[in-house]
Amino acid sequence: MRTWLAIIVVAAQIGLLAFMAGQREWVVRTGRSLYLRTAPIDPDDPMRGNYVRLEYDLSRVPKGLARGDATKWFDEKPDEIYRRLRDRRVYAEVKSNADGLAELVALSDRPPAEGIYLRGRTESLTGGILQVRYGIEALFLQQEKARAVEEARWRDHAGVPLDVEVAVSSRGLAVVKGYRWEPLGLTLNLDRPPRRAAPAPPGERRPGLTGATVELKNHSDHPVAIVVRPQDQSFRLVRNEPWEVVPPRASDFQWVGEKNILSPPQAADVRVLAPGESYRAHLDFTNPAWFVVDRGSEANTTGPVSLEKLADAWGASFRIEYAPPSAADCAGLPQANLIRHTPLRSRVFNPAGGVD
Repeated sequence: MRTWLAIIVVAAQIGLLAFMAGQREWVVRTGRSLYLRTAPIDPDDPMRGNYVRLEYDLSRVPKGLARGDATKWFDEKPDEIYRRLRDRRVYAEVKSNADGLAELVALSDRPPAEGIYLRGRTESLTGGILQVRYGIEALFLQQEKARAVEEARWRDHAGVPLDVEVAVSSRGLAVVKGYRWEPLGLTLNLDRPPRRAAPAPPGERRPGLTGATVELKNHSDHPVAIVVRPQDQSFRLVRNEPWEVVPPRASDFQWVGEKNILSPPQAADVRVLAPGESYRAHLDFTNPAWFVVDRGSEANTTGPVSLEKLADAWGASFRIEYAPPSAADCAGLPQANLIRHTPLRSRVFNPAGGVD
């Protein structure tokens, strides 16, 4: 009897695995194809065995994109939400943008009545960000190829986002099909202060960054257009939003130009980059246009301050973002069909010159 029970259990397990494999193969063949932009991950632990570990832009969901009962989760106490929230089923409604990338429209505890969506499971809610997994967080490759993908992130495709192609069923099941590199990459070279020959006198603050050179490079084999506004207005200084904010930040620095309203782009702003060609811009952080304000202080009396004076500010970290205009704003411009409209962000850096 025990032998037969063991055989039945093994057969059931094999049958379940076969069903899951067949289901995923069916989705790959018949599902809707989407491209999802991957988000940066820990560079010290990107690969294990024969797969590349992935995170996605739509894996981190702010309250503003939550719908239904999911909006209530953001208001619960941390200890209560930790127990109740893990592995809750959620549905991410997505829509493809002008560059063919799927972007998150809304996340709910119920599937949308129409449109494309991915079903996922909640993992945590920390610092006002809901972390979601979709079962596509691993790109399986032959080990040498997996290692080559990770090495390319920092060498041949430095600053270039990796897009993962997934097939999605009508019920939201997503399966990885492949990947591609985006054509544009963004890197930066920081203007670090010179090293002191001797230790700084007691009480003297160490200097921070005075500027950075930003490079946009066309890594593809075809021309790509960018929009370069006057006075470097195509670039923004954005706060780094960590995956987890524990303990809470001691300060919350925001760029003074956060809410700048830009005029429509002009024909002279369009630059076409040939394959391998780059555009470089130097950002002067000592210019008041690049100052930041500490919004985390209850009694902030310092006003705007430069990054040069924040080398010792705990919790202050930023990215440079290339923020191109929308497809609608570019209509009628020369070479409009070559313009990329999805923003690009640099690696994280802090005012002391450290880079993540």
